[in-house]
Amino acid sequence: MKKNITFAIGSGRCGTTFLHKLFNKHNDIASFHERYPNLETFYRYSKFNKLKIDEEPFFSIMEESITNDLKEKKISFESSNWLSFHVQELFKKFNCKFIVLLRNPQSVIESFIRAKDLYSINILKGNNSFAAGYQYYEYRNNSLRPHHNFSRLVPKNSKTFKKWILSPQKIKIYWYWEEVYNYIFNSLKKIPKNNYKIVKVEDLNYENYKKISKWIGSDFYLSEIRYKLINYSYKKNKKIIWTKKEKKLFNSFKSKINKNFYDIKF
Repeated sequence: MKKNITFAIGSGRCGTTFLHKLFNKHNDIASFHERYPNLETFYRYSKFNKLKIDEEPFFSIMEESITNDLKEKKISFESSNWLSFHVQELFKKFNCKFIVLLRNPQSVIESFIRAKDLYSINILKGNNSFAAGYQYYEYRNNSLRPHHNFSRLVPKNSKTFKKWILSPQKIKIYWYWEEVYNYIFNSLKKIPKNNYKIVKVEDLNYENYKKISKWIGSDFYLSEIRYKLINYSYKKNKKIIWTKKEKKLFNSFKSKINKNFYDIKF
């Protein structure tokens, strides 16, 4: 299995859904967004926390799904931030391509806040040196969504966790953003440059969308009007207010990714 397999990865709230919606309209792409939420978040949680877990069930279902995709379509595409910690393994297994979707940290933080998502309730830990346990209290009214639980990564280091747990929600999300992209970029060092493309969502205009479509091997692309109709739904945003303390903490946060790609400060 060596052709026409692409994964789009990132931090979340970074354009993965948007890209899936675009490619889902292509008649030569089998496009999915977060195809297996429980499976993908569990194995990302395990990988992040360095737990010794047999990953054969994960890769077995991925291979089966991709094989079925390619029976019907020219290209298999999945857009999922939950696959961000398996870049090297996915490349080794499928010789695939990766689209790394990068969005500036302030916008990602504010998007998570609007969605009332990610660290809206504190993570409970009795032993800071252990991986976080299943936070059932947060989902006692919705126990059928364990992927939300596994997707809430927290610092592994005890000292870092003690500082992180006392931080405002926005700064916790900033830590998460940095952690995910650091992991991605370190993983990319070990795969060929021709197999990945870094795309800043702020630059994902119609012309760049067409270039990406061609890069993954699609012979089709939407009209500019259809592209704009899909993109329009992401423009209605409620303004998020930052306190002086949050701005100060944001500015003092040491982020190599922000510095290299955006250098955003208040």
